[in-house]
Parts: sequence; structure tokens; C-alpha cells
Amino acid sequence: METLDGEELYDGAVRRLEPGEAHARYVVGFLLVEGMPSVLLIRKKRPQWQAGRLNGPGGKVEPGETFLDAMRREFEEEIGVRVERWEHFVTLRGEEKAGQPYEVAFFRGSVTLGGAHYIIDDARQYEEQPEWVRTDPLPSDVLPNLRFLIPMARYPHRPAEPYTLIEGAANPQDVQNQLADSTGQP
Repeated sequence: METLDGEELYDGAVRRLEPGEAHARYVVGFLLVEGMPSVLLIRKKRPQWQAGRLNGPGGKVEPGETFLDAMRREFEEEIGVRVERWEHFVTLRGEEKAGQPYEVAFFRGSVTLGGAHYIIDDARQYEEQPEWVRTDPLPSDVLPNLRFLIPMARYPHRPAEPYTLIEGAANPQDVQNQLADSTGQP
């Protein structure tokens, strides 16, 4: 289990946002169609920096919620369908423009082709319209980080623990390669 300052970050249901906790926490989910290169995204109306672009359903984790609870709630609020089975596959950490730290837990889920039609039909009444989009290639108007996160979501054969990505941090393999280049050692 990965820890930060001695606390469990996430194991599917343990770590909860406490009232007054200093950093913002979010969830985003990618619902994939089994055996097809398709993912459910929504055309965002807010926040302003996402308006008109495609992103996965999601939002802010509320105090007392786990990432998983928040993913289930946000998907149901935005799409109108409750999906119980989500797998946390990566956490992205960084700082907002004001310097406030944040973390985003990304989840993947899957649905059959028949279930995919049901979801779109049921979600037509919601403010931000869902769209099934091809994953290869992704449309030009997806948020930039989705270009690497959606392929990661589609790749099911990986370790059970979620990856952690830190925006602005050097890739450890790149640092190792730079050191090897500077010393002439592999």
C-alpha cells in the first residue's frame, strides 16, 4: 500500500477526505465498451477551462467520501446510471495555479455493447451530454492528459495497485538515463 506522510492513500475504499483537509481531490471515470475501441466521455460546460472539451465523467470528492464512493456518485449524477464496478488505475498529483495541491483518482469500468446503448439513451436528459468516442484515434478536443490516460485505462494487464503520476516531476527512468549518460555507465 502506498503511503503519504504515513497515511494510506487508497486501497479501493479506505482513505477518506476529512473536513478541512488542505488539498482538493477529484475523480474521473472512463467507461469502456468491452471489445470495442470506445469510451464514454462528456462534453464539459464547466469549469471554464474545460468548456466545450471532452473529459470523463467525474468531479470533486466530498468530505467523508472515498475515491470509489465519489466515482460512483459523480457518474450517477452526470450520466444517470449507477456503475458499481470501477477500478482505480492511476492517481495524478500536482498543484493548481494558486499553488494548492490536488490529486485526481482515475477509474476504469466496462460495459457490453448492449449496455452502451442503454446508457446513452438514459443520459439524454443531463446537462453535459455523454458521447461514445473512438479511442484510436481520440478526437482532437479531448483534454490533453486524456491522450495518455485513456490508453492506460484500456490496458487491463497491469499490477493491481494504481500508478501515481506527479505533474511537473521528472520521470525516474529519465533521471536514471541522464545520470547514465553523464557518467558513461549504463
